[in-house]
Amino acid sequence: MAASSQTRFRSISLPSRLQHPTGFESHLQNLKSWQVPKAAPISSDAIQSGLLELSELYNQFKTQQQKLSLHRDGKSVQDSLSTSIELLDSCATIRESVQMIREAIQSLQSALRRKGLDSSIHPDTASYLTIRKKMNKSISKTMKSLKKLENKNGLEELTQVNLITVSIFKGILVFLSWPTTWNLVSKLISTKDHHHHHLYSDVTEVGCVDSAVNTLHGRVRNSNDSKNFDLQMMQTKLQNLDACAEGIESGIETVFRNLIECRVTLLNIVTDH
Repeated sequence: MAASSQTRFRSISLPSRLQHPTGFESHLQNLKSWQVPKAAPISSDAIQSGLLELSELYNQFKTQQQKLSLHRDGKSVQDSLSTSIELLDSCATIRESVQMIREAIQSLQSALRRKGLDSSIHPDTASYLTIRKKMNKSISKTMKSLKKLENKNGLEELTQVNLITVSIFKGILVFLSWPTTWNLVSKLISTKDHHHHHLYSDVTEVGCVDSAVNTLHGRVRNSNDSKNFDLQMMQTKLQNLDACAEGIESGIETVFRNLIECRVTLLNIVTDH
């Protein structure tokens, strides 16, 4: 399926907004509509845009410390502190997954440059597929953890921020997920439309690479039937995915720092009390 045929997911146009921030409430409103799409795969552009504005939202949240200190009970703050640890853990796991797929991509790129479509490439494609399966175990576990956070309470303003954070994190995990676990992933995001498993394989950068590597792996294993395989196209797909993953990695790193700063803000509120 061509990428142009997918249903467009509403991404957020950021540059003008980030140059002229309008405060916590404005950024919160901008991100309230952010959700994992049900009718089409999530795009890497939408993820990166979401991470960028999420970072701005956390930056604005720091300005709310004095206001929150005036009229919030200790239990709400403690609940928010507990959630902050779980979000930090999930963010760290997602960061590791992105780093893992980048390392796998770069390793395969290097092997393809050296070996081409020779049968000796088989261990390298096998290694990539093994890493992807390992990643999926981590993705499934993190998805379940994030699902539980959707029902956590705390400071009212921060609870809304947490829900948006969970939604964006889930979107990244869906983007990174391996097709064989799509049913589990879609169930955890309350999506009943499972036919977009096929869209995932054909449209997302991750899906394109997974499909191509799996095809090459099978052809090399079966009597070196790789003569008609487009090596240049394969390298292009790997390069595109690495660029997308690099952008997501940068955004995740920034949000991780935001989450640490948010936790410091909460601890300051406790100290003020």
